[in-house]
Amino acid sequence: MNNNSEYKIFLEQLTIFKVNKEKELKDDENKLFKYKQDINDSINIYIQEEIDNKINIYNTLLDKHHTKVKEFNRYIEKNINYNRSLILNEIAKVVMSIAKNQNIDLILESQNYFLSSESIDISQEVVLKLSQTKFSFEIIE
Repeated sequence: MNNNSEYKIFLEQLTIFKVNKEKELKDDENKLFKYKQDINDSINIYIQEEIDNKINIYNTLLDKHHTKVKEFNRYIEKNINYNRSLILNEIAKVVMSIAKNQNIDLILESQNYFLSSESIDISQEVVLKLSQTKFSFEIIE
């Protein structure tokens, strides 16, 4: 897959999104840090009620930030899983086609067998067919 141009484009798009979102999240963290510093610096200046109010605001902002981080992580995971499923579905189609054309009744993946013969190894044929396949990777919402 690393040589697949559609996959490379997908990874580039995901990386651009990720970098931009991480910058946004880092900016939020910096604002939260400054806000917390402001609270600590103002403890001797404000009355307790004002400090408690600022702490409540900070905690609300912190909760929103944590929610953003969780949503970001879910978004990235969702996109990776979605596009991984595209690859796995295509692999399944290719393997089924090869099995049908070569009258193969049983296909095992490499981690699930003990003995093998090079003459029945179809992995290179699968890789070749996948390299000729046009994928439509996408970033989903």
